Order: sequence, then C-alpha cells, then structure tokens
Amino acid sequence: VDGRATSVAINDPAWLSPFSFLRLTSFGYSPVYMVIAEGEQTPLEEGSAILRVFPPGTRGLLRLRSLPHRFYIRLFPDYEETETGPRSKSMRLDNPRVDVEIYRGKVFVARRMLRFGESLDVEGFSFSILGVLPNAQMTVVRDLGLPFILLGFVLMLVGLLLRIRGRRQEILAVEQPDGGWKVMGKNIEEPAA
Repeated sequence: VDGRATSVAINDPAWLSPFSFLRLTSFGYSPVYMVIAEGEQTPLEEGSAILRVFPPGTRGLLRLRSLPHRFYIRLFPDYEETETGPRSKSMRLDNPRVDVEIYRGKVFVARRMLRFGESLDVEGFSFSILGVLPNAQMTVVRDLGLPFILLGFVLMLVGLLLRIRGRRQEILAVEQPDGGWKVMGKNIEEPAA
C-alpha cells in the first residue's frame, strides 16, 4: 500500500488514511487448468480461474469458453482419505488433490480425484489441473461520513467543557401589558403584581 508492506488479517483492517481502510474479504486458491482436444498438441484452452475453493472441500464451478461442459472442482491441499470421505489435514500444499466432476448440461459425464498434472479424458478432450495460485480479494472501504462524526464529537466535548467551567445564570422573561417583554437576569427581581 503506497509502497509500504502491510499485512491484513480477516476482521483486522489496515488503515490507509483516517477515512479509508483495506479489508481482506476472502482468500484461497485459484486452479490453473488446461484443456487439450483429442489428437492435438496445443491446448484448446488454458488459464486460471478464481473459484470459491476455500475452505478445503468447497465445491467451485468452472465454465470454459470453448466447451459447453460444467466443471465442479474441490481442492484438498493436504489430501487424506478417511472413512467419511476425503478431507484436508492442513492448508499447506503438501499432498494436493483435486476432485473434478464434469457435467454436460444436466448429464453426468465423469468424476475423478486428480493430482496436479494428471488428466481426465472424456468426450474427445483431456482436462487437467496443473497447479494452484494463492489469491486474495481485498476491499477498500471509504467512510466519508467519518469527518462529520468526528467534528460532532469534538463540538460535543467543547460544549461539555464550557458547560462545566462556566457559571449557570438564569433569566426571567415577563410579558408586559403593552405586548412587549421585560427580560431580567443576574439578580432577578420579582415583578410587582
């Protein structure tokens, strides 16, 4: 931020100025994928996609430009098979696996647990996950009403200090028979009846 290194944690924003701060909205991994058509050497499509694959086991949807298929991806950074199914022991990429589920429309096509670089061959193309890139989504929040709140707070404190330090004085306003008002202060005299 402005040439300085700053670390940001969830629910602990980094202040950029008195009226704006940087907030970490989400973080996770972006799978790097490649699709090769059967019998071809060059990729039909490749890239990375920002998916909601955090926390581990969250199902993210990947749609490609070149194919009508839907790819559901679940990432397990530190894969471990248990009685209840796959899970991740930690967030470190020690033993990564990717659960890939492919649908064409509403028709199930294939599902397989892949290591990075392994491919899944279906319907004339080969799909593979080459790796993952860490990603973070940041939000800059600006509260332009904050200066007015601070100004109101300062004015309230000044008024409170003046009220405490100053002497309390009273005035008496009495309506006169001619329609005017007689205002008295300091040593107030009771008007004669």
